[in-house]
Amino acid sequence: MKHPESIARLIHKFSLLPGVGQKTAARYAYFIIEGSRDKAADFASAILEVKDKVRLCSVCFCFSEGETCGICAARDASVICVVAYPKDIAVIEKAGFRGAYHCLGGTLSPLDGRGPEEIRLKELLKRVNAGGVTEVIMATNPDVEGEATAL
Repeated sequence: MKHPESIARLIHKFSLLPGVGQKTAARYAYFIIEGSRDKAADFASAILEVKDKVRLCSVCFCFSEGETCGICAARDASVICVVAYPKDIAVIEKAGFRGAYHCLGGTLSPLDGRGPEEIRLKELLKRVNAGGVTEVIMATNPDVEGEATAL
């Protein structure tokens, strides 16, 4: 079925989301079309708001709406859990971890041209060398890049 141009564009934009195929993207597009203009505007507003407000914490480099995130402001920083991406924190939080975090912003991948300078290793070493850190937990994925980064 050939969709009108605006619907095809919306389906395409939804299909760019991770894990969203064409059928799911079409369902999302129809949901927006069938809903009210106010709901669509609220959805669009939420997207723009997160783009305007969310930035990286100046301490751990995870998502925050302020200079530092709520975790860095409230938790003991003597134990640091190192993750590759901010989204990885949710899983570790569900497991009950109550220490601090450090987000590298990626993993080492020489084939993709990502070396130690492209991730936040220097910032991690600076935190550890500043003193007070008793334990560093590497929580990168057990794939080739994650293991190389952990080493």
